[in-house]
Amino acid sequence: MPAKEKTISTLSEFGKVTLKEKFFYFFGEFGSQSVFYYLVLTYSVFFYTDVMHLSATTVGIIVIVSRCCDALTDLVIGSLVDRTKSKFGKARFWCLIMTVPYAFSMFLIYCVPAGWAATHQWIYIIITYNLATSICYTFENIPWGTLSTLISRDKVQRSQLSSLRMVGSPLAGAVGVTIALNLVTVFGGNQSAWIKSMAIFAVVGIAINLLCIFNIKERVKDVVTPEKSRHDIPSVLRNKYWWFCIIIIGLYNAFVTCFATFLPYYSTYALNNTMYTTMINNAQMITMAATALFVVWLCRKVDTLLIIRAGMVISVIGSVIGIAAPLSLPLLMVSAVVRSFGMGLLAALIHSLVGDAVEYGYWRTGHRAPGTTYSSQGLGNKVGVLLGSGLCPIILGMAGYDGAKEVQSTSAMNVISGVYLWLPLIFSAIILVVMLFYRLNQSNYNRIVSELNNGVFHPHAVYVDDEAIAAAKAAGTAAKAEAE
Repeated sequence: MPAKEKTISTLSEFGKVTLKEKFFYFFGEFGSQSVFYYLVLTYSVFFYTDVMHLSATTVGIIVIVSRCCDALTDLVIGSLVDRTKSKFGKARFWCLIMTVPYAFSMFLIYCVPAGWAATHQWIYIIITYNLATSICYTFENIPWGTLSTLISRDKVQRSQLSSLRMVGSPLAGAVGVTIALNLVTVFGGNQSAWIKSMAIFAVVGIAINLLCIFNIKERVKDVVTPEKSRHDIPSVLRNKYWWFCIIIIGLYNAFVTCFATFLPYYSTYALNNTMYTTMINNAQMITMAATALFVVWLCRKVDTLLIIRAGMVISVIGSVIGIAAPLSLPLLMVSAVVRSFGMGLLAALIHSLVGDAVEYGYWRTGHRAPGTTYSSQGLGNKVGVLLGSGLCPIILGMAGYDGAKEVQSTSAMNVISGVYLWLPLIFSAIILVVMLFYRLNQSNYNRIVSELNNGVFHPHAVYVDDEAIAAAKAAGTAAKAEAE
């Protein structure tokens, strides 16, 4: 039976993205997407162990199991985005319908019933933590990230969107963590204070997310017929840069998670002042935000691959400074700034790497699957959080950590110091090595896009057909018209 005739829309797929849209993509990341992520990343484990006085080992096991189960949801929502057709587009539709569930699920994490038996509390945590991080966060964040590949196919525009997103992300971490800690203190410092604080964040986050969704456009109009949608997952598995993105994003998130998870412990037990958490966190987050803003300009002048490699060298240097002076607050602040500048160069461009992988995958296989390709971001996040918020707390618990004690054992302190000071150095060095094997630079990317615009695919593109060639040529014609 012949396939139904499809109209190929190519309206401004390579066109310039308005300043208004760039702002709202930044603001959505800042005010809603990342603020919840960093609150869970920085405080959920600390909340469970030091407010609810639950076992660090058990918390770590729950996080690991959750992240392992979560791996499949990234591919599921990625494929669903690719198959979605609505008046709101592909990705915006999911961002819209998941706004309220996402905020509410994050709020529920902190509502552990204090009067319940320990077994019932663990059941509550398993359900709410998985609801928030494995389902609602994934079904909100993967579409939000996919938006950058649907707003424009232009590499520079996407790099700028990625940079602006990563201006918003660390700023959300700095502002959110600071406000949360102060709100909790104002409200009394107990569990009720946490619940009230998170309720405020939930309401504000919902309002901001809805405002931003309605002020962003999807220009890239991929038409995927039902018979072709089955190629979504097989096509990304053939895309080597999809795998690169998982590894790079995973290591980056392991870096961020280890820092965020263990900073409250390091500040409390090594530096003897929990409020240093805010100072060091803000130094890192503000530096990363400023770096991302700098990259908005820099990516127009320098190849993204060179920027990222240089960033990892700088991050290694910054980590060494902290290791050399582990108890000096001024030098730890310097370490955080230097390390964050280097890692910020990667963070600003990390999502644009996924966008580049979308075009490479299209050229390599003949099938364009932006949502499924963007699942690499979610999978990478899960790998990083599994290492930082899963394995590390288990090791901490095995070392004898007890959140009810004011002074921790020597073995527990060794784990806290080792994770906080040494793992960021190790992750930075590994990322640098991985990037030495990454070859999708500006010139190679431009060659691939040029071939696509002329309807030319990789010689072994298994899913290419006359419809794919026609769509690629039509997009190329529109791009030329836009340039003229």
